[in-house]
Parts: sequence; structure tokens; C-alpha cells
Amino acid sequence: MRRQGRPTEEGAELGRARLRDIHVKHVYPIFNVEIEYAPQDLAERGGADAVIVSGARSPVPPSFERVKKVRDAINKPVLIGSGISLANAKQFYQRSDGLIIGEPDFKVGGVWGGPSDGKAYQRAVRSCRP
Repeated sequence: MRRQGRPTEEGAELGRARLRDIHVKHVYPIFNVEIEYAPQDLAERGGADAVIVSGARSPVPPSFERVKKVRDAINKPVLIGSGISLANAKQFYQRSDGLIIGEPDFKVGGVWGGPSDGKAYQRAVRSCRP
């Protein structure tokens, strides 16, 4: 879900963008760069067009403080990569440039890896609109 709320030519470009995940949740770096500096490295040396901020594991969102630190560190789009639910989509949308949605709230029957629930996605989009 992009901040603009609907597909655009610009949105299509983001589909081909180089997205980089900050402190990716499934690995641990040898040198743990502080969250304020990691996005700068990804943008400047890693060629990131946008960065993804995630929580400690898939159903866990990042803290609002973590998102703010990343947004303050770079002038690139910041996407939320984990923990988005129907209950928190609007709050994270207001603090970011977009959301990556795929948690159980957006699956038929709330089943991980199950088919997508289109109506849940629609509710999330409506909740984020002014």
C-alpha cells in the first residue's frame, strides 16, 4: 500500500525499486550498525531507493521510535515490513511511506500462508484514507 493510495506510474516505478531491509529480522550482522546509521549505508552505499523497517519477527511490528529514527536518518521512502494488522495499519501508515501487508489479518481464516482476504485489504486501505 503506497501513501498515494492508488496505483500510479510512480507506484509502478517503486515496483522495480531497490528495496533494502534494515536489520533484517532473519539474520544477525557481524557488526551491528546502529539503527540511525544503517539506513544511511543502505541508501548511500547499498543503492536503496526505499528502506524497509521490520520488527523482531514477522507478526511483530517495529516500534514507532524505530520507524522515526529511520525516517529522520534518510530522505528516502520508509516502508513497514512486518506486524501490520487491521488494528494498527492506520497508525503505521501515518508514520511511514507505505506498508507491506501479509500478516494473518489479511489471510482467509487468519492462516499463515493461506489465500489472501481481499476484503481485509480493502478495510486496511479505507482505514488509511483521510
